[in-house]
Amino acid sequence: MKLGFYLFILFLLVIAFSQWVLDPNRQEKELEVESITELREPDKDNSDNRSSQANLAQQKILDYFQKKNFQKALELLRIASEDNSNPKLKNWADRQMPRVLVSAGWALYHQKKCTEAKQLFEESLKYQKEPLAFKGLGACYYLEKDFWTASNYLWRFIDRGFDFDGLILTLETLESLGQFEDAWLLLNDSIAKQSLNDEQMKSLEKRLSILNEKVKEAESQAQLEGQYAIVHYRANDHQSLGLWALDIIDQAVADLTEYLDMLAPSKQVEVFLYSVEGFQKINHGPGWAQGLYDGRVRIPVPKKLSERNKHILGNTLRHEISHALMNEMLSGRKVPTWFQEGGAQYSECLPNCRTFKFPVKKGRFLPQTVFEGRFVNLNQQEAKIAYIQSLYLLKSLIYLTGHDSVGRILIHQAKTSSNQIFSLQPTDLNFSDLYRKTSQFWLEGKKF
Repeated sequence: MKLGFYLFILFLLVIAFSQWVLDPNRQEKELEVESITELREPDKDNSDNRSSQANLAQQKILDYFQKKNFQKALELLRIASEDNSNPKLKNWADRQMPRVLVSAGWALYHQKKCTEAKQLFEESLKYQKEPLAFKGLGACYYLEKDFWTASNYLWRFIDRGFDFDGLILTLETLESLGQFEDAWLLLNDSIAKQSLNDEQMKSLEKRLSILNEKVKEAESQAQLEGQYAIVHYRANDHQSLGLWALDIIDQAVADLTEYLDMLAPSKQVEVFLYSVEGFQKINHGPGWAQGLYDGRVRIPVPKKLSERNKHILGNTLRHEISHALMNEMLSGRKVPTWFQEGGAQYSECLPNCRTFKFPVKKGRFLPQTVFEGRFVNLNQQEAKIAYIQSLYLLKSLIYLTGHDSVGRILIHQAKTSSNQIFSLQPTDLNFSDLYRKTSQFWLEGKKF
C-alpha cells in the first residue's frame, strides 16, 4: 500500500473533534442580535392624572426593556395594550408591541426555547413585517432541523434586511437542503456587494472555495434515506456502502439509547461520505481531523474497503453519530470536549466494550485545564493522549455513577439555561471530584 494510505489509517484512529463550524468565529457563540430600536420615550405631558399614570406605566416598561428583561417588559406592555380606559397608553403600547415581542423572542431563542420563541415572532408579524422576526423563525426552524420551513423564513429575512450571521444561517440551511446552486448564488452576490469587513470577506471567500468542492462532490453522490439518517455517498465507488452505513447507524442509535440512556434523533442526521481527496478539500476542522460533525456528519472513505477499513469506518460512523445525538439532546448547548469525545469513543465499542487498555507508555494524567479547554488547539500527539484519557474519564464516571448517568446528565443539562456552565448534575459528582478520583485511578492503573 502507499504511504498516504497508511497515514489515512493512522489518522482515522484519532477521531475528529466535533461541532467545528465553517466560520470559526461562530463556533463559540450563538447568533447575536442587537437590541431592537429603543422604545419611544414616554410622553412628558403631565396635564392630567391619566397622562401621569400613562407615563409611569411607560417608564416601567422602558426600564425593563433597557435592562433586557424583555419578558417582564412584554408582560406589562400587554396589560397596557388591553387598557381601554386609557387610549393614550393603549396606542403607545400597540406601537411598541412588535419590537418587544421580537426582543423577547430572541431572548427565548438564546435559552433554546424555540417553541415559545416562535409564538412571539409570529405574533409580532401581525403588527409589522420586522426582518428580525423572520430571522428568528428561520433560526428556530433550523435548530429543529426543519430546513425547508427555515429557508422560507430566511429568504424573507434576506429580502428585507441583511447581517452576517443571518447570511451564514441561510447558507447553512440551503446546504442542508442540498440547494448548492442557490447557496452559491447567494454567496457570490453577498461578496459582490462589498458591504462586509475584511474578516467577514475572507470568511465568505473561504466558504465559497469549500462550497465549490461540495458542489463537485454532490454531482457524483447518490442518496439513501433510513430511519435516523440520510446518507450521501459515491455509489460508483461503493454500490452497497449506503445500505451498510444505514445499518451501522441504526445499530449505533439502538446501542446509545439502550446502554447510555441517550435519546434517538427526532430528525434524520445528514451523513456525507467523501473520497479521501474530497474530504481534505472541505475539511474545515483541525488538520489532524479525519472525520467531523458540524451539524452534519462528514467522513472520508478510502477507495479500497478492506475488512480492516470497514471496521475503522464503522467505528467512525458510530463516533460521529453519538455527537449528533448529543447535539440534538442539548439543542446545541456547549459540552466539555472530554465529555463529548469520551462518550463518542465509548459508543464505538458498544455493546461489548472491553476493559480499558492502557497505552504502553501510560505517562501522567493530563492537567485538569486541558480537559476543560478545547482539543482543537492541541497537536496530533497531544490530542491522541487527550482523547484516550477522555475515554478513561467517561468510563470512570460510569463506574462511579452508573451507566445511565450519561443520559441523566444530558437530560438535566438540556433543561438548564443555555448560559449555564455544564455540570455533572444530577449525579453527586462535580468535575473537580471526578478528575481527582480518575487521575488517582490512572496512577494506580485501575481498569474499567
